[in-house]
Amino acid sequence: MPSRLKRYQTEGHNHFLTFSCYQRLPHLDGNGSCTIFLQTLERLRRKHHFYLFAYVLMPEHVHLLLSEPRSQQLDSVIRVLKGQTSKLLKGGRPKFSYSTSFPSDRPKKEWTSAVTATVRDNGDLTLAVGDRIRHTDFGEGRVTDVTGTGSKSLAEVQFDTAGRKRLLIKIAPIEKL
Repeated sequence: MPSRLKRYQTEGHNHFLTFSCYQRLPHLDGNGSCTIFLQTLERLRRKHHFYLFAYVLMPEHVHLLLSEPRSQQLDSVIRVLKGQTSKLLKGGRPKFSYSTSFPSDRPKKEWTSAVTATVRDNGDLTLAVGDRIRHTDFGEGRVTDVTGTGSKSLAEVQFDTAGRKRLLIKIAPIEKL
């Protein structure tokens, strides 16, 4: 930010803020994602003691009308709001550990779906840059890169609505279109 800008964060004023989602993608297009955002906003509102007068959630951006927080600078609270919401929307994946990754009673080549408890194996599926695919959660997208070989092949896919994702082809719930 340019240094000549004057910040009005400690004047006791109310503020109208607008910010967009990452790459202006519609990350707030479902009830679940909006609920996560609003729960995070409410948790921070209670913690930092500010008034929320109005809000508008659009699929790719947010409008807020709020007072200054009593305990923190406004920019810090908004940074935490964005960061915590992002982590929750991404699913807060646990760290990988070899000791807990594969139960000893199950061979490593079995990959069961937590929802259907069926083994999914796309071992014979080959993807190339430019291919269109459909993912059960992310919808349709175009393959932008393929790396690795065999069961360790990864596809980088730009989904139409979910953004860019890296998928392990062998176990991803995808189909080639």
